[in-house]
Amino acid sequence: MTRILPVIRHFLGGESAALLCKVVNEIKEELAEKNLEIGLCHGAFHNHHLNNGELEVFDFDFTAIGYRSYDVAVSWWNLLHNDKRQEQECWDSFLQGYLSQRELTKDDLQSVPLFTLYAEYGC
Repeated sequence: MTRILPVIRHFLGGESAALLCKVVNEIKEELAEKNLEIGLCHGAFHNHHLNNGELEVFDFDFTAIGYRSYDVAVSWWNLLHNDKRQEQECWDSFLQGYLSQRELTKDDLQSVPLFTLYAEYGC
């Protein structure tokens, strides 16, 4: 937020910056109420890891311990920005594949859209 707030204030004014802060704080509060699984996360799982239809996850520079649902949300965020035409189809396939290997709780699944917003605004 520290990087984006001055830009929001400059171009859209203080009210817009205050609204963004309010929304981000509400997201943080809602996430804090959830029981989210923590574990080893790739941190940057994007469609760029596909090579001729084969999955190649090779970079681990963002790997860390974190919320697994955030790791999943990063994939959705990537689709929203890099492959809008196939977003829903790719997202459904990704989530189905992920869930075939690792279960996500109800709280984790419900937090994915919140983390996607969180990723969008660089919170």
